[in-house]
Amino acid sequence: EGIIQLNNEGTFDSSIKGPSDLNYANVRLIKSGPGLWRLNEPNYYKGTTTVNNGNLKLGHAEAIPADSKTIINNGGTLTLSYRSPKINQITLNTGDLAGAPADIFKQSARIRHGALTGTITSKGGVLENIYGADATLNVVSGRTLIQGMEGYGSDTDVSLGTVNVTGGQLWAQDEASLSAVTKVKELTLETPANKNPNVAGAGGLPSEAQDGLVLGLGVNKRPALTVTETFTYNSGNIYLYAPNSIDPSDYEGDWKILDFGSDDLTAEKYQEMFSNTYLMVEDAEGNIGYYQFNEDGSINPVN
Repeated sequence: EGIIQLNNEGTFDSSIKGPSDLNYANVRLIKSGPGLWRLNEPNYYKGTTTVNNGNLKLGHAEAIPADSKTIINNGGTLTLSYRSPKINQITLNTGDLAGAPADIFKQSARIRHGALTGTITSKGGVLENIYGADATLNVVSGRTLIQGMEGYGSDTDVSLGTVNVTGGQLWAQDEASLSAVTKVKELTLETPANKNPNVAGAGGLPSEAQDGLVLGLGVNKRPALTVTETFTYNSGNIYLYAPNSIDPSDYEGDWKILDFGSDDLTAEKYQEMFSNTYLMVEDAEGNIGYYQFNEDGSINPVN
């Protein structure tokens, strides 16, 4: 029993194990400090794995045991190193950060570089080059960004299997520098709908997180998010995010922001979804202005 504390940086080239009568259920691993620790061998503890700061990098598929509940807090990074670990439960735990989007995601809890098969519960964080057709992402609070693919995994059929958004924001953005956009098999949006994103305390950036789906516009006009099978809309807002790094004239014309294979939406649900869709325009200081769409394609500012 006890805590394995990894501070700052180093390398673990041995397995974490002990006598056969050791109660591994109460052995926990905690990564603290700004540096990088590498776990290069299989480990056998069953308590939680917590990344409070810095980078915990896996050099073996079983470096984190499958049954170890893994928590990545604000400022922490778990790097999978394309080892395809079988971690059953991972929680991204950034919380509700304020500020410009780029600043928020720079300091968020992060999982990067590899395939997963278990369940990721996000309370704010970033999934960078993460994929797995059997993986499930549950977004429950805060702001969660799924980044597009580059290098390993970019030729996979889907980035993730099932994505459920019940609270907070799910961001997906078409980055011109990435070779493939984010693809999920099934997406369900079921968050509270807010009819005035500008109301202080109700969720407009840069205050509290606004529940819903945020789809970033990119210069190459690819869909920010592709759903290969079923998109289910139950409730919630959808935001089309226009970052200040792109010239406004580049937004003219036709866009396919969300691409999905099938849906079970009635005409009434389509109308509800359209009425809850907004354009988010970011200025040079990172402030956000909201606009609502009219049926003829024109937009009006939300006061």
